[in-house]
Amino acid sequence: MDRFAIRAIVAALFAALLISCSPVRFNTELSSTGNLAPGDPVTSLGARIGSVASISSLPDGNSRVDFDVAHPDARLVLQDSIMVLRPGKSSSLELLNTNPISLRAPAGATIEGAANEQEANLLVASRMPGFSAGLAAIASAAGTMAAVPPGAATGPAANALQQQLNAVQNWYVINGTRNAAALAQQLRQINQSAAALERQLINQGRTAQAQQLRDQIDQLLRTLSGAPPRSASSSLASPGVP
Repeated sequence: MDRFAIRAIVAALFAALLISCSPVRFNTELSSTGNLAPGDPVTSLGARIGSVASISSLPDGNSRVDFDVAHPDARLVLQDSIMVLRPGKSSSLELLNTNPISLRAPAGATIEGAANEQEANLLVASRMPGFSAGLAAIASAAGTMAAVPPGAATGPAANALQQQLNAVQNWYVINGTRNAAALAQQLRQINQSAAALERQLINQGRTAQAQQLRDQIDQLLRTLSGAPPRSASSSLASPGVP
């Protein structure tokens, strides 16, 4: 083997070594970056694994954040990972993994981002089983409230039910199904208000609207409590939600 061939092999080995040691670049999108700046740390479980490379504005008002992760730590970046902005005197991006069986993200991948804890909670909750069905049930019940006749809709029971539907929707968006006790309490309150409004509608002779409300609220209670669906002729009460 001549010296030129040896030099070529050595150069190839050196290039491969450089590639194996080079950081891996990813990117994320944030609704707000605060005082995050290039050079700020990227962390995982409190340990630094990389740094912010650049920040650029996007047409929709959000920001693209490119970040580098040390090659040995790039395996921690998964397709289901979330990059969470942690504010402070020196802000940082935290790698959050909620699905350990997710596939590894390839170099250059866009990782979902959260600019605050609330956005992070929303992303986590949105990946929970039943989340979409729960929000659909809330939206359906709220739609039924909008269809209730004006005379009944201005009553105390209707106002209370609408407020509770709004509250449980906001809570569900932020928390998903992580706190079963809090969710059960919300469902009990909704069930009580719905029953009172149903009686109002029946007393006014509006049995069709009462039946529609009963069906939709029952769907909501069933979906969010994880129970199987029931027929439309069932009562408002559901097991575990007196």
